[in-house]
Amino acid sequence: MEAAWKQLTDDKDATNWILLGFPKKTLDVVGSGSGGLAELVGKFDDAEVMFAAFKVLGVDDKAAVTSSRSKYIGVTFVGGNVSGMKKSRTLSSKEEINMLFQGCAASMQISAADELTAIEVARKLLASGGAHKPVHYDFGGDETINLSEMDNYASGSTPAKKPAPKPKVVAKPAKPAKKPGKTEHDKRRNKFFVENYSAEEVKEPIVIESSFKDSVYIGKCTGGVYKIDGKCKNLTINGCSGIGVLANTVVVGVELINCKKVDFQTTGTIPFVQIDNCERIKVYLSPEAVAGDVKIFSSKTSAVNVYNPTEDGDMKENDLPEQIVSEFVDGKFVSSIKVEG
Repeated sequence: MEAAWKQLTDDKDATNWILLGFPKKTLDVVGSGSGGLAELVGKFDDAEVMFAAFKVLGVDDKAAVTSSRSKYIGVTFVGGNVSGMKKSRTLSSKEEINMLFQGCAASMQISAADELTAIEVARKLLASGGAHKPVHYDFGGDETINLSEMDNYASGSTPAKKPAPKPKVVAKPAKPAKKPGKTEHDKRRNKFFVENYSAEEVKEPIVIESSFKDSVYIGKCTGGVYKIDGKCKNLTINGCSGIGVLANTVVVGVELINCKKVDFQTTGTIPFVQIDNCERIKVYLSPEAVAGDVKIFSSKTSAVNVYNPTEDGDMKENDLPEQIVSEFVDGKFVSSIKVEG
């Protein structure tokens, strides 16, 4: 932080503002720049406590001679959405900030970025300055205030700005085209890749003819039905939504990762189904899978239902728990499933 302050106060350096915050719970530099007051104002985070210092030049134009003096302003920013715990950082860091920002001509405390205006800063500097007043203040980024016109600013006028250059018209990059759906069999790795299919592309079920040595990967598909004929070694469904998958026996197991609204059904045996970071998943088990003591593992999931066949031929719906309750029981920390109803 000392290095940032030294950079700001070096008249040979273009830096005219620095910003401090709590990126990792301790005070540190989170930004700096040379675009002036307007650039700094755009960096405040309404949910954070932040401290800033910026440079204003007091400029004199007399007898064709221009001179300038640097003035420094310290700012304490406590955003409108800051929690009570974060607000306590203001007091605990105040002494450190005062030690760092030595030599500031004025200080301000604000709770919204739009409170930090060139007009308010000019008033602060005039109130804290000596008998000598410059001709105008330069806030960087082509923003200046002529002190002889302060009355106009007080009545609602805005500070003068140099004419801005015409912005260059830059064409927005074209949105990358969607990759077409594809099914590939890597015979060297014994693996099927079924990827990028949309509902429009899948009018009939896509059939994968696999063997017990093959792994099947279904990824980034957004519609359609996918049928795996024959046994497969393992099955992974990743990043898919709105699809249905029908499999026979899966030797190792089935994984669903980052999926939404996926229906999976097995007609054979599977040792386990792993469901991670998914929502609105339905798993339909076969009698063979239930008889084989299939296990369902889940984490970071919601609205997951598992269906098992009953003796009368119907399917029984089972909701997977979404909440865990942890508490101290007899001096030990115990976790249990929270059951609704």
